[in-house]
Order: sequence, then structure tokens, then C-alpha cells
Amino acid sequence: MIVTMDINEYKNTDYIAHYTKGESCLQILNSMKLWLTPKSGTIDLYERILAMKRSVRIHSESEVGMESAYQANAIKASLEKARTYRCIRQTSFCKTAVLNKNDVSKKISIDGCCFMHPRMWEQYASNYEGVCLILSLSSLKKNNPSVNFNDIKYVGIDYLNQIVASDSVNVEECHTDVDFMTKVREDAINRSLFKALDYSDEREIRAYVVSDEKTKNCEMDIKNALKAIVLCIDFSKGHIPNSLQEQVAELAKSKGVEVLLMKVNGEVSFETLTEYETRIEQINAIVKKNAPVQKRVRLTRTLIFHFIALMSATCILLFSLLSKSDVNWSSTSDRDTSRFTEKTLLTNEWENPESM
Repeated sequence: MIVTMDINEYKNTDYIAHYTKGESCLQILNSMKLWLTPKSGTIDLYERILAMKRSVRIHSESEVGMESAYQANAIKASLEKARTYRCIRQTSFCKTAVLNKNDVSKKISIDGCCFMHPRMWEQYASNYEGVCLILSLSSLKKNNPSVNFNDIKYVGIDYLNQIVASDSVNVEECHTDVDFMTKVREDAINRSLFKALDYSDEREIRAYVVSDEKTKNCEMDIKNALKAIVLCIDFSKGHIPNSLQEQVAELAKSKGVEVLLMKVNGEVSFETLTEYETRIEQINAIVKKNAPVQKRVRLTRTLIFHFIALMSATCILLFSLLSKSDVNWSSTSDRDTSRFTEKTLLTNEWENPESM
């Protein structure tokens, strides 16, 4: 009997998770690269609004003419801020965290693991038929020094609306120096790191770079950072649900990446790909061993079924014949009774003429 693996090895705060579709995972494993993509492709409405901006409102607390150098710089800053939003290339991860803040032992529960997010499995991993990649955050940072990593800040909808509504450039603060434009870009980046409070259970950490508008995607090296991939197996049947996930598992195995199979059936348990393959081999061996017996059982069932069908047909036929015989016998009996009655009457009349 196979013992379910101990998942404690992956209860590590350095581990983060990236959820994706099976097709995307195949490309990631082949290249060992993770893509950073434009904000416009996100499902978050507020992020898309920022990504679609072509300019930012210019704010002034005093009357400043258009000929003012400050006003000209404000226009440049407005365009630069909007351009920064459009040039951000990003990808997201879920963090492993200690959920019970009062626990002095800082013990990580299974719910605190980065790969245990039902919403992420549903939305980003093809409703549990995709893949979850477990990566080391420290290794990712080492591999990609030019990539920034920041925690997402979760706020209420009212505050998000204020962020978008108050997104402007103050004319009075505009200067011609480079430092001011740097501040403009930093403000744009900081505003892009807020999300609605409803997403807080994701515990998102954002990886991003500021590229140029012509660059569609940027790459991030995940060699030595990818620690394992998680597949959710069909708990009702106990096997990997589709051929795409089987391809992912085989490719990961060939790359030396650990494959964990997550089983959800009342409680969550895990097994490695090796354990899974051994279990399936044992099941197949039992099935093969019992195949002759099963074949005889199926044959016996078939013969019994045909025998019952034949007996049923025979009974129906006999019942039909008996019914016909009863009808014929009844008709003959009625005729004989009628003849007997008529003969009796004639005899009585002959023997007793006086009665006429």
C-alpha cells in the first residue's frame, strides 16, 4: 500500500505559486521561462483602466498660462505617467503565509500554502484541469535582478476609485530635472499595485518591469527556481483527468521537476508522480489478474440474461395458446349445451302430448 507523501516540505514561506493552463505550462517547461505581459490583459477592471490611459489629468491650484514652462512640463509628465502604465509588463504569484498571526510557532497550515487557492485553480488553472507551478522567490530574484517584486496592497472599492480619480500631475511640482520624471514614473507604478479587498485571499506578489510599448512580452528565467508542479487529479476516478496533464507530467519528469498530484476527496492529500505511477501499475496488475474471472462473470451474466429472456418468451407463448384454447372450448361447450336443451324439450313433448 502506498503511503501519501508528507507535504510539509512545501510549507515554506520562500515558495510562491503561479497558476496557469496546461498548454501554457508546456511552453514554460520547454523554455524554462515565465512571461511578463501587459496590464491590459489582466481580468482586473481597475488595472485595465490604468493600462488604457493615453494621458493623465493635469492639476493646477493657481492660474498658470499655457506658455508657462511648468505647464509644458506638466504635459510631458502627464504623457509619461500614462506611458508608464502601458509599459508595465507583469506576472503574478501567490505567497505561502502563516494565517494564524497569534501562533507563536509560526506554523504554516495547509490553507496557508501557495498552491491551495480554490479561486486560482478555478480562474487561472482551467477549473482544476490546469497546473500550479511552485517556485522559490529567492531563486527568482537571483536569476532576474532587473525584475521588481512587490506585494499587492488590498483596499476597498472607494479607495480604488479615489486612486483612479486623483491620478493627476500637479503643475506646481513640475520641474525640468530628471528626478521629477522619475517620481512621476514611481507614482504610476505604486498606483498599479493596489487591488480590491475581495482579492486579498490571493496573497499576491507581483513581478514586473517597465519596458517599452513595442515590447509585447518580457521573459523571466525560472531555472533552478522551479521546485515542483502540482496537478489536481480526478478524485472520483483516482487518475490524471486528461492527456494534456499527462504530457505536462511527463515533460516535467524529463526536466527533473517534481510532480505533485493533489487529491481532493473530503480531505486534501498529495502523492508524487512515482507513487501515482506505482499505484496505477498495481491497479492494472489486479485488473489483468482478474480479467479471466471477470470475463467468465460477464459470460455467465449474458447466458443468464438470455435464458431469462427465452423463458419469458416461452411463458408468453404458452399463455397465448392457452387463452385461445379456452375460447374454443367455451364456444364448443355452449353449442353442446344448446343442442342438449333442444333435444330434451322435443322428447318431453312427444312423451306428453296432452300438455300441448
